[in-house]
Amino acid sequence: MRTGNVDVVRSSFTPTSPLIDGNIQEEELNKLNERLRIIDLLGTRTKEVLNSNHPSIANWFKNNY
Repeated sequence: MRTGNVDVVRSSFTPTSPLIDGNIQEEELNKLNERLRIIDLLGTRTKEVLNSNHPSIANWFKNNY
């Protein structure tokens, strides 16, 4: 499939580690950036949809919500 045939790309963001000082941990940020780099190959006409696809909610979030 050519890039001109792709209008929308959906990718999952899988936050499975707690935030540290409000920031995503490095390993998860690297995974997210890798996915975004792949999507960037499609060019600026392609829209991106990111959804959270976490397998569970960490206790730190439940206790601080």
